[in-house]
Amino acid sequence: MSIAILLALASAVPEVPASSVQAAQEGTVWVMRNLIDNNLLYTFDQDEPGKSNCNDACAATWRPLTVFGNDQPVGKWKPIKRADGSSQWAYEGKPVYSFAQDPEPVTASNGKLGNWQPLPTVPAQ
Repeated sequence: MSIAILLALASAVPEVPASSVQAAQEGTVWVMRNLIDNNLLYTFDQDEPGKSNCNDACAATWRPLTVFGNDQPVGKWKPIKRADGSSQWAYEGKPVYSFAQDPEPVTASNGKLGNWQPLPTVPAQ
């Protein structure tokens, strides 16, 4: 395989934190999934930039994507502090969650589930 092909393939895969997220090609797009349970990842419309507004019962259903001790920021992924003092990943400043009832997709036909939106997909090349 030539270097040009390897570089093209590497640029198509979204950057993800090594210990928390995986990029998986599904058909013609790359999607980002929780590495622990392989669930899709979502953002919450009612969150503020860099701040989670999903706590307590909300966080039991919409699980914050945990930052582990040695995790480092990567590209658009940065850790934020939650109200309880724990760390959570944010993508482009938006806190990221997985849905407790996945892996069965629960998004509506417009790609949303109420105030929850799946992380954007990246076209595969």
